[in-house]
Amino acid sequence: MISLKGTREGLLITLGDGEWPDVLAELAIQLGKPSAADFFRGASVRLETGDRELTSAQLDELEQLFELHEMKFGRPQIPSVSSEYASENDSAPRLNEAEVIEPNGREHVGLIDAAMVRRTIRSGQVIRYAGHIVIYGDVNPGAEIIASGDVLVWGKLRGVVHAGAGGDERAVVGALLLAPTQLRIGSHIARAPDPPRGKKIMRGAEMARVRDDRIVIESWTV
Repeated sequence: MISLKGTREGLLITLGDGEWPDVLAELAIQLGKPSAADFFRGASVRLETGDRELTSAQLDELEQLFELHEMKFGRPQIPSVSSEYASENDSAPRLNEAEVIEPNGREHVGLIDAAMVRRTIRSGQVIRYAGHIVIYGDVNPGAEIIASGDVLVWGKLRGVVHAGAGGDERAVVGALLLAPTQLRIGSHIARAPDPPRGKKIMRGAEMARVRDDRIVIESWTV
């Protein structure tokens, strides 16, 4: 899905086929490998997209990801859409947006900025993303997840997690089993409590958030 190759001009990244959230998440994992972090830092990036036509929003996501890794990205220009075409398609859903209908019948469009990761994150792997991160799998001890927004794990969270990494203390961390070795939200740091010795406690899904200037863990209910 993703190919990275060093050249004289810098780093050539080839984006393969697949759904965009999967491609973006795979790239974040590749760039976050500890063995590659120093190699990628400061590198100039050139993209090879093949038949894939990137939108301005997708280029924004790539730009944010490369900035997190201190990489230089000369983004290509996207042709502007004519006003005639835009007016004819105002009612069409836009990329990275979702229609939200409230109980009172009113509706609005909210932006979605999330990386979807459909795999277990193993020890030594690091995922950084300027937005929300949703993981369909476990986060093993020794793995690290860093997001400027929320982190939601549909599995066991046992590694290090930092939500609201840009200072957003409204961010939350949720998991079906919330047992991180270290948990950070904004500037606040905590860790999951150790269970009583000799006792096995089934806690269920939980969510961590900042309340009264400290991290609290609550039952995750919808």
